[in-house]
Amino acid sequence: MSLKVLCSYSNSFGGGTESVLLNGLPLLHNSGEAQITFADLYSRPSVTRKFADLGLNVRLATSTGSDSVVSGRSGVWRKLDIVSAIPRHLNIAYRLVPAIRASDLVYVHGYKDLALCHAARLVLGTRAPAMVWHCHGLHDHAEPPMVVELANRCARVVAISEDVKEHLVRVGVIPAIVSTIYNAVDPPRVQGASLVGPTSPLPPSHGRKVILVCPAAVRFIKGIHLAVTALRNLPNAVLWITGDESEPAASAYVQELKSLGSREGVNDRVFFIGSRDDLPAVMSQADIICVPSVCREGFGLVAIEAMALGKPVVVSCRGALPEIVTDGATGLVFDPARPNDLAKRLATLISDPELAASLGASGKRSVQLRFTYDRWAREVLSQLLAAATLRRSG
Repeated sequence: MSLKVLCSYSNSFGGGTESVLLNGLPLLHNSGEAQITFADLYSRPSVTRKFADLGLNVRLATSTGSDSVVSGRSGVWRKLDIVSAIPRHLNIAYRLVPAIRASDLVYVHGYKDLALCHAARLVLGTRAPAMVWHCHGLHDHAEPPMVVELANRCARVVAISEDVKEHLVRVGVIPAIVSTIYNAVDPPRVQGASLVGPTSPLPPSHGRKVILVCPAAVRFIKGIHLAVTALRNLPNAVLWITGDESEPAASAYVQELKSLGSREGVNDRVFFIGSRDDLPAVMSQADIICVPSVCREGFGLVAIEAMALGKPVVVSCRGALPEIVTDGATGLVFDPARPNDLAKRLATLISDPELAASLGASGKRSVQLRFTYDRWAREVLSQLLAAATLRRSG
C-alpha cells in the first residue's frame, strides 16, 4: 500500500521551489510507493491548475482566495500587516486539519507551510502524522520565529545543499534529522525549450559577447550591480538582465542600476529584458551565464540550467554556489568582496573561447551525473518512507 503524502505549498513568488515541485512530485506520485496530494495553502487557481494537470490529487486548503504575500511593505507597516493576517492564517491551519488527518505523512517546503501545518497537527495530537520539512534555505541573519523549534518537531529535515544543512545545524536543528538532497533539473526539458526560440525579440549584441544575469527577483542581494560595474572593464561584452521589475523594491533597484551604468559609462550595453517564461531559449542565445549573488544562495537553479545547456557559468562564492560549480572544472567562481574579481573571471572566458567551451561541456556532464530528477526522487522518497515510520507527534 502506497504512502499517502500531503504536500502543502505557500510559495509567494514561484521560482526555484515551484519548479522543483512541478518536476519532482509526479515522479514520487508515479513511483508506486507514494500517493501525493497537493494543497496550495492559498487556493490560487493559477497554481493548483499546474499540479492538477500533472495528474496529482489537488486539495484546496482554504476558500479565502487570499494572496500569498503577507505584506509588501516595510517597517512598522509590515508588522501591522503580519499581525492583521494572523486570523486568516489560523483559518488556513484549521482547514488543513481534515487533509492532514487523512494522510500518512505531511511534506512541506516553505516556512509558512511548516508553521501552519504544525499548528494544524496540534489539533490532532498523538494522531498526527509525521512531517518532513524540505528546507530551501534560511536568511543569513534573520531566521523566522521558532524555526528551530518547528524544525526539531519534524521527523526529517531535508536541506537542498550542504551549506543549508550546516546553517540549520548551526542555529540549533538536531544534526541527526538533517540530510542533504541537492535540487535537480530536467536536462531534456531545458534543452528542448532552448530550441524553440525566444518568444519576444532580444537586444542586439553588435558582435559582442553576451553576458546574461537572470535572477528570479531583481534585488540588491542578487548582485546585479556587480555585473554592471564589471562591464566597464569588458568593452567587448553586453549585459542582459532578466527579472520582474514591477514591484516597488525591484523598480527602485533598477533605477539604481541605471544610475550606476550611467556613472560607469556602460548604459548603452546594459539591457533589462523583463521576466521571461522562455528562459532556456534566452540562455541559449547568451555566451556566458553569470550568477553574481551577494547573499547566501541555498542552491542556484539557474546555474544548473545553464550548465545543462553547456553554457559556461560564473558564480559568486556565496552559499551553495561553490558546491554546484567547481571552480576551474565546471565553471568559474569569484569573490564579491574582491574588487574587479568578477570582471577578471568574465574576461578570462571572453578571451579564451576554448576554455569557455571546455567548462560548458564539463558542466553539462556534471548535471547528468549529479542533478537529475531520477536521483532527486529516489533520495526524497527514501526520506519520506523513513519519516513515516517515526510518527513524531506535535
